[in-house]
Amino acid sequence: MEPSGTIYERMAWLMDHLPVIKKREVKAGNQRYKAFAIDDIYLEFHPHFATAGVFIMPQVESVEYVTSGDGRAIDARVIVTYTFYAPDGTNVAMRVAAEGRDYQDKATNKALQQAIKYGLIQAFLQPTGEPDADTERLEAEDVVISAKDVTQLTNAARLVVYDRVKGDLDTDAAKEEAGRAWPLVLEKAGVKAIGTPEDRDKVISAARELFPTADEAPFEEKP
Repeated sequence: MEPSGTIYERMAWLMDHLPVIKKREVKAGNQRYKAFAIDDIYLEFHPHFATAGVFIMPQVESVEYVTSGDGRAIDARVIVTYTFYAPDGTNVAMRVAAEGRDYQDKATNKALQQAIKYGLIQAFLQPTGEPDADTERLEAEDVVISAKDVTQLTNAARLVVYDRVKGDLDTDAAKEEAGRAWPLVLEKAGVKAIGTPEDRDKVISAARELFPTADEAPFEEKP
């Protein structure tokens, strides 16, 4: 039966007809994760929204930018209202808060993608396969860390290694030196790849131990 009626009737029709979106497997280094891809949601949802005669109009209510502790990343925190419209003019609004982090100029884009992605998932009750937010205790192997999180954790540790080895080297030479030092730091930390905040902390500690700064180096009394 073709959808008709008010936005509420069409939203109910969409809930009954939208497919379940599957997470994609993402590989980051030696780690594999599953995550929702925004393009999958667009491609799967678009024809059903078109059939239902429903379109969405976003309105950004607020954006807040916060610099990360190391000063190298920008966090964008957004509040967006998405209004769903039917041909008869009836509409219903959905207000969503989301955030995104980037080391260049895409923090806002990432936050907006998170907002529409999880807004639609929640509005239409899409299963996510993720643990409940109020779960008090989770076994380590049950915690899912996204590829984005892994990249951010790894970048944070790599920046520490870079800062430790650069000295008076120019940028290119410092990058090469940091690249050579990276396997040694991982070996010292006892990890093969960074997949958790604990791994990141181990690698940073190993980098500090292997490459102490002048004020950290132990004082050696000359004979």
